[in-house]
Amino acid sequence: MAVRFMQKGTTKFYFYPALTGAGGVPDASTDNTAAEDVTGDIAEVSGFNFANDPIETPDMENTFTPSIPGRDKADNSSMTFYDRVGLANNPAKASMPKGTTGFMVIFPYGLAGASPAAGDECDVWPIQVASVSRGYSAGNEASKNVFMFTITDVPVLDAVVIA
Repeated sequence: MAVRFMQKGTTKFYFYPALTGAGGVPDASTDNTAAEDVTGDIAEVSGFNFANDPIETPDMENTFTPSIPGRDKADNSSMTFYDRVGLANNPAKASMPKGTTGFMVIFPYGLAGASPAAGDECDVWPIQVASVSRGYSAGNEASKNVFMFTITDVPVLDAVVIA
């Protein structure tokens, strides 16, 4: 039987302002110092999906409508972070203000050590922060900020951190 796991408590999210690794993947020896672990404040994640927009190719000879692969696309994505009092105490807001470009690197199976290391599996999403908005609520819940991201280039999926 296949081993299954729950992402919560395992998956890690790091924001990298830049990547020096070949092929658009993190280099553990040079990129980690600028990376920001934003996992602990995440309340919700949406998007970060890579898909294809098939093209229908109907013809007069068939009642079935076949299709061919079309353009690849990635839906715009968002992350909701718990707010903290003061910008200095809020790593997501400090490192990713509106307009910031960089890379959201997702480690779906976690990390082998305390920080990303050579051999850790990851998905690399080139992003730009489209908006940051504070959520207001009169309910009994923690204060949150919603970050909207545009995906600026083809993501590198099923990658491995290099040394």
